[in-house]
Amino acid sequence: MSVNSRSRWILTGTPIINYLRDLYAHLRFIGITGGLEQLEVFNSVLVRPLKNGSVDATFLLQAIMAAFTLRRRKEMAFIDLKLPKIEEYKYAVTFTDEEKSRYDAFEKQAKGQLAKFANQGSAGSQKAKAFQTLLEILLRMRQCCNHWQLCGERVMEVMEQLEKSGTVSLNDDTRRGLQDLLQVHIES
Repeated sequence: MSVNSRSRWILTGTPIINYLRDLYAHLRFIGITGGLEQLEVFNSVLVRPLKNGSVDATFLLQAIMAAFTLRRRKEMAFIDLKLPKIEEYKYAVTFTDEEKSRYDAFEKQAKGQLAKFANQGSAGSQKAKAFQTLLEILLRMRQCCNHWQLCGERVMEVMEQLEKSGTVSLNDDTRRGLQDLLQVHIES
């Protein structure tokens, strides 16, 4: 934030990664004014109303994105990046028995969360939270394919919960523990 400059810009493929705070950081960096540069105002005008399903907040977010972002996709006719054709390679991952049981634990959790998501009806914030949890579980499944220790403690916790009750609950404590674990892995 303390970089002295006449103008600033950000290049990103994902202006909002997980939370609207991601967008807040970008807007603050580019020097937006008018109140939204204050986190309290940003939360009260945008974040909380969006969580509550406010149509006005949705329009405000769309207006902000339209005003402060320039979106370009490779399908646009005037964009010619001269990129080579995408080649995909699929490799089957053979799990050990231990790895398979860990992956299966996440798969069971994902199926349970998917059923919960499907049964949410039209409850906006509840459905959004269930969907976010489902995406988090899918991330852990991908991490298991790379190496189970990327989410080791979380895997063990999920397996313990599955053994005890056949279901897994994702709460603030398990989420915080997971974030701490991922931060350690990122830093190391």
